[in-house]
Amino acid sequence: PPPLATATDAPLAYKPITELAHLMRSGELSPVELTEAYLDRIERFDGELNSYITVTAELARRQAREAETAVRQAGAGPLTGVPLAHKDEFYTKGILTTCGSAILSEFVPEHDATVIAKLHEAGAVMLGKWNMTEWASPLTWEFPYGQPRNPWDLEYDAGGSSTGSGIATAAG
Repeated sequence: PPPLATATDAPLAYKPITELAHLMRSGELSPVELTEAYLDRIERFDGELNSYITVTAELARRQAREAETAVRQAGAGPLTGVPLAHKDEFYTKGILTTCGSAILSEFVPEHDATVIAKLHEAGAVMLGKWNMTEWASPLTWEFPYGQPRNPWDLEYDAGGSSTGSGIATAAG
């Protein structure tokens, strides 16, 4: 298989996960610095983009500090310190989970979905929950948490149930 990217010319917000993990393990980049860089971008751009329903800044900062310690120790998880966000359909313990619907505007699960638990176990840092079509349905264009906007042209959205994740990724 081809080698994984560990050195690109991409700006920090657009570097592949493999490179970010490499930079943190080599000590060239701090999980706290990386998390703050993404939280800054969310704060700066997401007011117009509406790619997030929930931003978990406090949790992300705590997880990044824990990752800071873990990357210095042997046995850190493969995603230790890598900031990620999740589509709002996945249960996240203690965090609002709406599935893009106003009906679930106050729903806070008591457990994590398996995929979320495994990402936490692997050391990922949770930035928040992405906006999506209601119930991930292709049959609705309802966005009770704000109309997501395409970062390249705010007159458009990204389309589809994963619109928030597509927008957030495109906007770095």
